[in-house]
Order: sequence, then C-alpha cells, then structure tokens
Amino acid sequence: MPDNRLQAVKRLESLCRRLKADKPYAMEYINYMDELLTKGYAEIVSPDEIIQDGHKWYIPHHGVYNPQKPGKLRVVFDCGARYQGVALNDVLLPGPNLTSNLLGVLLRFREEEVAIIADVEKMFHQVKVPESDRNFLRFLWFPNGNIYATPVEYRMTVHLFGSTSSPSCANKALQQTAADCSISEIQENTKKTLLRNFYVDDLLKSVENPETGVELIKQLRILCQDGGFRLTKWTSNSKKVINTIPESERSKELQSINLHEETIPCERALGIKWHPEEDYLYFEAPTREQPVTRRGILSTISSVFDPMGLIAPVILPAKILLQGVMRDNKGWDEPIDGEIKQRWQTWLEELKLISNIKIPRCVNLNCAKRPCQLHMFADASERGYGIVAYVRCVVDGAITCNNLYSRSRVSPLKRMTIPRLELTAATLAVKSASLIQSEIDYNFDDILFWTDSMLVINYINNVSTRFSTFVANRLNVIQEGSTTSQWRHVGTKDNPADIASRGLKLGKIENEKMWLRGPEFLWQETNQWPQQIQGSHNLKIDDPEVKKVACPVLPHADTLETLAKHYSSWSRLRRATAWMIKLKQVLRKKDVDRTYLTVSELEAAEVSLVRNVQRRSYIEEISNQIKKSSPLVKLDPFFGKWRSKGRRSLEKSRVGFA
Repeated sequence: MPDNRLQAVKRLESLCRRLKADKPYAMEYINYMDELLTKGYAEIVSPDEIIQDGHKWYIPHHGVYNPQKPGKLRVVFDCGARYQGVALNDVLLPGPNLTSNLLGVLLRFREEEVAIIADVEKMFHQVKVPESDRNFLRFLWFPNGNIYATPVEYRMTVHLFGSTSSPSCANKALQQTAADCSISEIQENTKKTLLRNFYVDDLLKSVENPETGVELIKQLRILCQDGGFRLTKWTSNSKKVINTIPESERSKELQSINLHEETIPCERALGIKWHPEEDYLYFEAPTREQPVTRRGILSTISSVFDPMGLIAPVILPAKILLQGVMRDNKGWDEPIDGEIKQRWQTWLEELKLISNIKIPRCVNLNCAKRPCQLHMFADASERGYGIVAYVRCVVDGAITCNNLYSRSRVSPLKRMTIPRLELTAATLAVKSASLIQSEIDYNFDDILFWTDSMLVINYINNVSTRFSTFVANRLNVIQEGSTTSQWRHVGTKDNPADIASRGLKLGKIENEKMWLRGPEFLWQETNQWPQQIQGSHNLKIDDPEVKKVACPVLPHADTLETLAKHYSSWSRLRRATAWMIKLKQVLRKKDVDRTYLTVSELEAAEVSLVRNVQRRSYIEEISNQIKKSSPLVKLDPFFGKWRSKGRRSLEKSRVGFA
C-alpha cells in the first residue's frame, strides 16, 4: 500500500476547522472518539513501533447524522478514500455473503401473533481484527480530544462500518456463536433464531404467545452474551413481554412511557413502519421534494421502501410514467413539462394518502395447528404485469385471508402480446411461490395458482405441442415448479392481480379492500369458489406461438452438393455424410445398434462423396458408357449408385472413374 499519511493529515485539518466552528458538533465528535478508546475499540500506536513501508494505511474520518435518528452523530471511517488510485476497500475481500435474505426475515416476522424486535449493540465493534492487520486501520486524532494539540496515530482493534470485509466477518462471528454454544439450557430453536432471524444486527422474530416470547428473549440474551454480543433496544407488541425486559434494555421510546396508561410507540422494522399497539404495517409518503426530471422521478420512486411489494400497485403508475420519459429520450436533468408533469403531480398528491393503507402484520401462519393455503394470483395488461400472494387459514372454523407478498412490473419497452405477458406473469407467480416456500418456516397444506387467461391454462395443460422458444422456456419453469392440477381459472373481477398489473388509485375503497383481504370467494367455503373450466389440449391452428411442423422435402439431385456447400471442413463433411448413410439404414429398418461412427463407415462416406463429384463432373462420359452397357438403368442421385429401371437390378455397379 502507498504511504497515504499526507492525505489523512489534510482531511484531519479540514475536519478540525469544522470542529472549531461548530461547538455542539465538536462535543459529539469528541465524545464518540473517546468512547472508541475507552471501550478498547481503538488503541494508540506506540511511537517506537516501526512498520515496514507498504504495510500500513491511514483512514480519514468524518461525522454524519442519520435522518432517522436526529441528534445522534456517527463517526464514519472512509475506507473508500483513494490515494494514488488505491483504496483500502479495493484490496479487501468481501468474503461470502452470510447476511440473511431481507425478504425472508420480513416474511418470517409476519408468521405469528407476538412480534419481537431487538438490535445488536455496535455489532461490528464486537468483532476483533487480528493484530497483524491492525496497522492497515490507522487513523489520526487528537490526544484527549484536544483539537488544538498535535494529532497522534491510533489504530482500530475491531471491524469498521464501511469496510468491505466487515459484514461477512461480523455475520460469521454471530453465526459461530450459535455453532459453538455449549450451554445446555439453550434450545435449538434459539440457535435457529440467531441464524435465520437476524438481518446484520437487527432481530425480527414472531412467536406463538407471550410465554414463548419471554423464554426466547431470555435464551437469546444468554446466547449472544456467550459470544460477546449484547442485545438491546427490545420492543414487542405484547406488553407482557415488554414488562419482563429491564427498562435500560428496551428501545429508547419505551424507556420513558407508562405501559399501563400509554400505547406502545411506533417502530421501524427494517425500514418499514410498524404500529405495535394495533399490530399493522404502514407506509409514509416521502417528504423531500425532488425536481420534475428523470432523475427526480426515479429518486422519489426509489425512496418508497417496500421489499414485500405490499403497495406495489400504488408505485406502478409512477414506474409507467418514468418509462414514458425514458422512451422520449429525456436527459437525466432535463425539465419535464406538459401532460407528463401534470400526471406526476397528480400521482404525488395521491401518494399522500398512502398512510391510510394499513396491512396486518400477522398472517396467522402456523400450519402445525391450522390448515393454511397459499394462493398465487397472476395477471397482465398492456401497461404491466404482476402477481399477489395471499395466505388463507382456517382457525376454529373462522377463515382469515391476508396479503403476504406482491410484485408489479412494467411491460417491456419492446411491445409484447397480451398472451406472452400473461404467461410471463404466470412464470413470476411460480418463482415467487418457490421463494416464499424457501423462506417461510412452515409447509403449506396446498398451493393454488389463479389466472384469468384460459390460453395460459391451455398452454400449461398441453405437453405435446411444440411452442416458440419464448413460450417453451416459460412453460418449462411453470411445469417444473407446479402441477396442472394447481392451476385454476378466475374471472377478471375476482382477480386481485388485475390491480397489480394496472395500478391502484388510492381512495377507491373497494379495490383497496380486495387488495388487502383478497377476493371474497377466499373467505368462503371451497364449494363456493369459481367453477372451473376444463383446460383444452387442442390449440388453435393459427396460434402464433405454436411451431408449424412440416417434413422437409430434400432435393434428391443435390443432397451431397448441399452438404458440401454447408461444411467448410472436409472431416466434418465426411462425418455428416456418414450419419446420412446411417440414417438411411435406419429408415430401411436395418439393424443399427451403435450411436457412433466406425472407420469403415467414414471410408464409405468418403467414397460416396468422390462418386458424387465424379458423377457431376463426368456426367456425359458416364451416361454414354452406361447406355452402351445397359440402357435400362438409371442414376440414384443420392449416393451416386446405378439402379435398374425394370426387373434387371444392378445393385452395386462399379461404373465410374477411379
């Protein structure tokens, strides 16, 4: 590594000027750095320690405020800072991705009635860096926080936020805590929670009842403490669970309220708003105004964080509008006016109503005690296509149905037919069902797929027809991930995926109700579900997706000549001719029990090729000679042999030129 101390000095001088100008900022910064030293996260470098050039690196640092946590400063070490074209993150390996799937953590968070949230305190700082590597984590700071003193060299002893290798190392340490645990009272379910219900340092877990939650929290705290981690900022939708947690270990909002008189404050569950008291998820419209440009529209759309697609139809109209801007080849910062601007402003006004959509967090998913089904709906339109998944459970005879997952996508810029879009939506439904099954902890009693396109059902039921490559590839995915008995037909009015493919206009209560609860027939007994139409195996003759199969008629006179023009290599031409001879033997029902070519067959193919060339080059000489010897024979044009026109047979005439 190059010696970048000069870069670190200049960055510290710039920081020092701000610290001198902003006293509150300076106090928070100094307190943060003092905490690093006090807790042993950093250490001073001994002046007499001599490090060979190229084996040390200085990391610049600065302070940032998190918009979600106002008034709290975090010092960020800039591991991406470049010096002479090199940065620390360029030479660090990221390691394996051991982080749990974000969607999976959120889906499992919705399984049971009692929800629990916690956080690992300074997770990266709990994982040590080997002493031999610490000199690559040097930084400059003022002794005792005196910004008027001469800076000295320090180095980190733990992993840093912003370092490429930190997430993998920290996750490995947390998972190793579960693997190395030898405490007898720790149950396997607790270890599994440590492996599957953490997203980096955030714990999201749901359990059946408060008693189970209390015991799980107790064991998790013991398990994490055994590995050097501390779980803090606990919260739950159950006051019984919260009362068992020491007040100092609760979330900041819970430490200052009276649970007997006040409601549990709202929390953020991995970026999604959660109302624990009423136990529902909700969203808020972005407050930051963006310019009406291609970049501004994309920024606003991206600021609505919705990994489970619970409000995907609300975002779809904005994506369609952005696609129109891209189709017009607008620049990233070119102002947009006219009709598109009006449509965008109308959508922004509607987006303010997004907080009215309340999605139940718990979907009552516990297949061990109650029958549960997964219903996947798919639909497509000219504007887009989408899917939506519902969990239908029967609890003591009462039916519940909740929106679990959804996806809405804009139709491709290259125009596609509606049948192809419908098939693409069906493929997405199968892939999504497979994803849900892999992430959910329970096995569904049944999985059903619904579409309002009979053509798609006919395609899926047909296994003998040869389709175009586009259709065949998607049918292959569908038929591998589902069975024909799982596919059912539903009317467009009862298909909630129609909302996912066209977009949801906020304020239409009926559409909102169907989107959140599913179609009415899912709340009824199975005998009241839509009557099924039997799929047909016979497709229309003029269906453009069906390949037209016809037997090619080869011109007899030029077969070998055509092969000779096709192949530019003599060896490949000879092998192709040999395979043609073998095919002829098969068609004549001769015994051919080999799937390879022999030397004699290759030699025979070579003779056939030579004879064919001779026949074409010396046609007049050969004809005259044949007429003199036998006027009743004719030329077999395929292999250059001569046969009798009548009863006479010349099976292997040797007429020709050597």
